[in-house]
Amino acid sequence: MTPYNRHKGLALQIVLLVGLMTWLPSRLIAQAPSLISYQGMLMHANGEPAVRETLTLRLSLMKGVPDGATVYTERHSITTTRNGLFHLLLGNGTTNESLSAIDWSEGPYFMKSEVDTTGATDYQIVSSDELKSVPYALYTNQTHHSQQTQEVPRVAHADEARHIDGLADSLRPIHLSWDTMTSLMTDYIDSAIGQAAAMVDTWMSDEGVPFGGVKGVFSVAAGRQVFFAKGNLQYNDSSRTFRFADNQYNVITYTNNRVSEEDRNRWIDLFGWGTSGWSGSGSVYYEPFSWQTNDSLADGGIYGPQADADLRGPYANADWGQHNAIANGGNRAGQWRLLTKDEWYYLLFRRQSTDIGIIRNARFARAMVNSTYGLIIFPDEYVHPADATLPENINDINSYSFPQYSILTWKRLERCGCVFLPINIYRDQLSTVTYQSYYWSSSSASSTKAYALWLSRNSSLNPYSNLIYKQSTDRGIGGYVRLVHDKQ
Repeated sequence: MTPYNRHKGLALQIVLLVGLMTWLPSRLIAQAPSLISYQGMLMHANGEPAVRETLTLRLSLMKGVPDGATVYTERHSITTTRNGLFHLLLGNGTTNESLSAIDWSEGPYFMKSEVDTTGATDYQIVSSDELKSVPYALYTNQTHHSQQTQEVPRVAHADEARHIDGLADSLRPIHLSWDTMTSLMTDYIDSAIGQAAAMVDTWMSDEGVPFGGVKGVFSVAAGRQVFFAKGNLQYNDSSRTFRFADNQYNVITYTNNRVSEEDRNRWIDLFGWGTSGWSGSGSVYYEPFSWQTNDSLADGGIYGPQADADLRGPYANADWGQHNAIANGGNRAGQWRLLTKDEWYYLLFRRQSTDIGIIRNARFARAMVNSTYGLIIFPDEYVHPADATLPENINDINSYSFPQYSILTWKRLERCGCVFLPINIYRDQLSTVTYQSYYWSSSSASSTKAYALWLSRNSSLNPYSNLIYKQSTDRGIGGYVRLVHDKQ
């Protein structure tokens, strides 16, 4: 095993998961355990995971401010997996202190993570960040007997990942009062388990599956296969961060409206064509937040290359995945790309794939996942889960039905390699249009237009109306970006 101290520039990507028993309120179980499930990934500065490395991790909790008084410290000896992943229970390490003695109501608290790089006591600080997600079962242990109705601190979601070194902060606050906690518990656990499964699946993927990718393999041309990203592309201009959505069914809705230079501190997932942030194309509108006005084309403003050129070759950097590092997709530029128009067509209408039931070459089906309309795309090799309902509209281009799948059922399909493209909105000039979406290709149709896969809740899926003849797609329309990674 490679000694840990031979590797420098390591970054620790932390995810805090509150274990299932810790989620449950004390009126449902006799006593909540004073343990917090803690998972993380150790990565080198180049984005590669630290594979099967043994080290000592010291975790400390500080009260009030990042360099405040230390109220708790413990040490763990850990060995990372083949994917750089490790797991431990905070409260179960080597310590002379008690985690249960902490009064969570007196926060905020900050967690400092330190790594011993020598095998002795030479600890280096990797991160020091606010512990925004307080385990409420621990909190309610201290407050329940006061007979007072408490506003419970924000519960830790599985997708509440604090990405270190400026990667991303995908925290989403959820508040549950004591009176509503029990009634919401079933739905909450269903959602949290699904989100946790998505995150763990990403880290524990099979060999060859890129970080941030779905495990299914898809043919997009003869002899060419790709992996799809685990969600649509998202961007925050305040931090200049790109990331994939936490789940394939996640979409950002009306915060995409009227994105301007004065309002960049929010996440968006609708983009004009070729707006990767690369200025080398000569385009007036090249920033990810660029938005179309009524005269944006008339005044010479072009999205993407000024000529009738694809986002490939000399203009490859206008492709989001080629020019940018994706925070939860390997964090290196050049790993992802758009499909071409011909690849979209081959994927949906020509490739050889697995037979499902009596349907030969099952390629796609409409469905709803977590109340989101969309299109499921089956991988080249696929075995449908025995306990999941089989879609009735496989390969049916004229179907308007959308059978519903719960999050847990969808996760079974996703683990078998399925991709889901949400059908939600697109941005047309200053506002959004509902019930239909565009997914950009890298193929240009003219100096002002580009090809995109058009999906609608109320229209058939026809190769000619949805893809081939959609040459009238203005480059300034706000469309979704679902990137792919070429299978080696």
